[in-house]
Amino acid sequence: MHLRNLHGTFVEPISQSTTTKLVPMFSGSKLLSNNDILLPAVIYWDKDERFKINRPQLPWTKRRNEVLWRAPSPPVDAQRVEVEMSLDDRHGVTTDAYALKGEEQSRTWTTHANAECRLPHNFPLPNQVLYPLHSFALSVLLDWIRSWSNAAFVRLVCFPETKEYGCNYTGAWYRQGVQTPLHRMFNAKCLSDVDGNSFSGRYRAFLQSNSLPIKATVYNEWHDDRLVPWKHFVPMDNTFIDLWAILEYFISHEDVAERIVVEGRSWAERVLREEDMLAYVYRLMLEYARVSSDLREETGWIEDGLRAT
Repeated sequence: MHLRNLHGTFVEPISQSTTTKLVPMFSGSKLLSNNDILLPAVIYWDKDERFKINRPQLPWTKRRNEVLWRAPSPPVDAQRVEVEMSLDDRHGVTTDAYALKGEEQSRTWTTHANAECRLPHNFPLPNQVLYPLHSFALSVLLDWIRSWSNAAFVRLVCFPETKEYGCNYTGAWYRQGVQTPLHRMFNAKCLSDVDGNSFSGRYRAFLQSNSLPIKATVYNEWHDDRLVPWKHFVPMDNTFIDLWAILEYFISHEDVAERIVVEGRSWAERVLREEDMLAYVYRLMLEYARVSSDLREETGWIEDGLRAT
């Protein structure tokens, strides 16, 4: 319920197909409540440099001490109050990084012209009891965030789309950053990875990199059972409320961050290779053929086992 107005999938998904018939649905990702049959997403097979590591990487010790994020903003209907008040998953990333000062200087509330209730200028600060940050003093919090945060939209997408980059209803809230190729993103020690219009197609590359993946998503993927939080990647709440606490910890415990990077990359090189995805799809198709057959109870490897005995 707490994500109802915070994630674009629940506010207004831009593309959605439904059916009233019982059909098998193969997908690259799904919500927890759905019953799609998961496959490795097509994007993971792509050779596009936006989603794949194709160049040598810097070692951990030579990377910049920052958390980096770049992506276009997802298109959302301008008539929704949530848009104006930054209540979307990707919008939240840049809000945390750039919109803090207004909340620091004034805890007052405002009423938007189209709103039925009072809304904050930006977003509420984390509860100091649940997140007792050393840098939480309002006089230093903004400077502390600026010391490690590097998040920006590279394009503000409108709904409906406009010919030029920029958007008349989000432009006042966000600034556009410079496009950063994936191979340059890997110069940062930490990479946040969040949902866009669906799952993030860069996640596999992040896991294979020498950077620390900080992951927030509402989607399940084929490899989820193969990955262990806090061992192969750093999980983050979909509200991003714990991002500051995560960074405060790892800034003072770089050895732990580096250990997660090494473990995650080593594991990804063993279980997230293209041949691993191919084997997964092959075994899935065999099982799907079995359960679809009228002879499903007789099909399998039972006789092989009997012959062996």
